[in-house]
Amino acid sequence: MSTRTQAPSAAAAQAGEVLWSDPRDEPSPEARRAQRMLRRAGLLLAVLGFVAAVLLVR
Repeated sequence: MSTRTQAPSAAAAQAGEVLWSDPRDEPSPEARRAQRMLRRAGLLLAVLGFVAAVLLVR
């Protein structure tokens, strides 16, 4: 038995459409640089955490 009894609203149906005048969904160069730095920092923290866990278990 289905709990949906109504069709989706027109606004929900049109939410996925993009107008030609909408800007492209790309991050700025500064945002890309920040994302790379955060990715590297996360990887470094993960490696350091693993090394610390190995050293503490000994």
